[in-house]
Formats: sequence, C-alpha cells, structure tokens
Amino acid sequence: MTDVKMFYGDGRSGESPHDFKKMVMQRFMGKGLSDTEKIEALGLGMASGSLADMWFDDPNRTKTSWAALSAEFDVKWPKRAALRRVGQDAIEDLLAEKLKVKDIGKRVKDGGVEDFGHVVWARKLQRIAADIPDVGGLFIGVVVEKMPLMMQDLLGPGTVFVDWAAFEAAVVAVKRAAIVNAQVKEAPLVQMTALAKPASQQPTTIQQQRYIQQPYPPYHPYLPSQASPVATQAPAAPRAPPVYRPDSERLVDLLKNIPVHHPSTDNGRTTYAQDISDWHAHNGGCGPNELRPYPLTPGTAPLDSHGECFNCALLGHMTNDCPNPPMPALEKKWRQIAASIRNGATGSPRRNPPAPTLIQYMSTPYHSDPNFAHPYHPWSLYAPYAAEYNAQDQGNGQGSSN
Repeated sequence: MTDVKMFYGDGRSGESPHDFKKMVMQRFMGKGLSDTEKIEALGLGMASGSLADMWFDDPNRTKTSWAALSAEFDVKWPKRAALRRVGQDAIEDLLAEKLKVKDIGKRVKDGGVEDFGHVVWARKLQRIAADIPDVGGLFIGVVVEKMPLMMQDLLGPGTVFVDWAAFEAAVVAVKRAAIVNAQVKEAPLVQMTALAKPASQQPTTIQQQRYIQQPYPPYHPYLPSQASPVATQAPAAPRAPPVYRPDSERLVDLLKNIPVHHPSTDNGRTTYAQDISDWHAHNGGCGPNELRPYPLTPGTAPLDSHGECFNCALLGHMTNDCPNPPMPALEKKWRQIAASIRNGATGSPRRNPPAPTLIQYMSTPYHSDPNFAHPYHPWSLYAPYAAEYNAQDQGNGQGSSN
C-alpha cells in the first residue's frame, strides 16, 4: 500500500487535503479498526508543529467519533471544484495550445505516464474541445493550419478529420521512424533559419528603434466650421449606426446551434427534406446566420471543413475546378458566413478560399429550370422557395451578408 505523506494543511504546492484523508482511510480497509484507532491514525499523519497538527490538538476538537472528526476536517479544508472552461474561454485556450517542433517525438511525462509530446498535445486539445463543446470539429482546421509543417506532412496534406477523436487517433498513429526521417530532412532548414536574421529586425540606432516602435498619429478629417443654416426645414435625424456583434460571440452561438448533419441515406435525405421545409416555415424571407443555421446537404463535407468546395460542398477538388452542380444558394451563403465568423474569431484564413463571386444588379433565378438535376437536390424540394429567394436577391448587391 502507498505510504501516506505527512500532511501540513497550509496550502503548500502539491498537497491535497482530501487526497491525504483518502490515503489514511485506505489503511482502514479490511482491518476492522475502531473509531478511536481511525482518529489516532489521522493524527499520526499530521506533520509535527504544522497547521494541521495544531488543528488536531485543539481541545475543542471533536474526537468522539470518526464521522464527526471527518466532517470537521472537510469544513476546515473544503473541497474545491476544478475550474471548467466553457464557451469563449475554452476557444481561447484551444487556440493558445501550440505544438512545438522540439516536442514532436520527444518523450515527456503526462500525469506520471511517459508518452510523446505530440500525443500529449493532441489529447489535451480533445479535452479542451469537449469543454467548448466542439462536437462537429469546427476548429480542427484551425489547429491543422497552425501546426508545424513537419506534423502536417506526417498526418498527410489535405487529410480531413471528421471529429477530434479521429484527429487524436491520427496523431497517435504517427510512427517514431517517420518522425526521425522527417527530422533528418528538416535539420538543414532549421539551421539555415536559425542563422538567418532579417535586417528589418536589427535597428542599428536608438532613433531607428524609436521610429519603428512609434505608430502613425490618428487621421483626423478636415471639419469645416458650421455655417448659418439657410433652409428653414429641420434637418433629418441621423441614422443610428448598425450594431455588429464580435465574431468571438457569434462563434459561440454558431457552435451551440449547429444542426444535425444527416448521412446520405434514404432516411437521411427524407429527414433533410423535412428540415428544409421547417427552416423556411420558421424563418420566412430571412437569410441564414449563426442563430438561423441552414440545413446541410446529406453526404457533403461538415461545416467549414478543411478543404471543402464552396460550389458543391464536397471534398477532393478546388472550387474553380468543381465538376458538380452547385449546392443550394442558401446553404452556400450559410457556409460562407460560418467560415467568415471562424476567420474573424481566430484570425486564421482558409487555405482553400472560395472563388470570388461577381455581384450583379439582377440575379439569375435560383435553379428555375425544372429539369435541373443534382444527386442530392431534387427540384421538387426547392421549387416552393425559389420565388421567395429570387425576390429577396434582387438589388445592387449592397447590405449585410448575414
């Protein structure tokens, strides 16, 4: 049985009052000790002259029963719940976790167990992602983009991970031999990077340093003096500026409201058709946003996946080279809004951005051809909503995207 370390009770680092009491109680098991013997065992574990020893020797201390003394112990040293990260705090912690090149393949200890540094990092990310919660793996693409290039190559360029469990499994599966080979190939580049130092980072004088560190003064436009009013008509009241929510707040709502992404099966497509009908019934002529997420086509890539096509929402090709019919226009708009929110909240642009779309004064009717065919989008499903969408899509292309 594990030896019980002396208890001081002064909050010193590495000491847990309730772990100490549990270790003492383990010694009781199977021995049939009386309450008096249990109380004496607890006192023998208090370090002499410590705060805990003074507490135990207090004449007013109840020592008539083990239950009463244990309750007083819990009052003196109450249990403290661990701080749990949620929402935006968990997102910030997730993005702050960086994998260093030196930790790839390096043996480290995690909770007393030896493992590789990159594996410990991946498991920590999965725990934080569960606190967000990032069920659909929305932030996996951000993490992959910020990983060292060595790890990206070891996982395979362009690999898509459906969730955090798949990402962790892929990191764990990286072989030690593959890491060594990658390190050998990258060693000359690391040496060259260490020797090279841009001249822009080496100001030679104090004046140059002061010049580099000082920002430009804020721009103040010329404001002419107010002239006497000529017209007798009262000026119109100024319009209130639009209120924009920070992308970090919008991202929290986006994660809360991600709808179920159905599989490409008969049942999945049937449920998806009902979701489309319900969405239009509840939202009318409004467009999608983080509070009104649009249903995703069954069998397509998850929302804001790493490398999905912004024309058909499938993986494996670039948007400009897409050979497939386009996804529904509202779904495309929703995917673009989700990517924009994620980029604004994390400051990480996509590697495969969608091709720019020219804004025209009159839009083309939304798949008005009843003979239009798509493997997942029968015209009969969207015909009731085409007129509504075409009506709200006319104009000069200005206005909010969400």
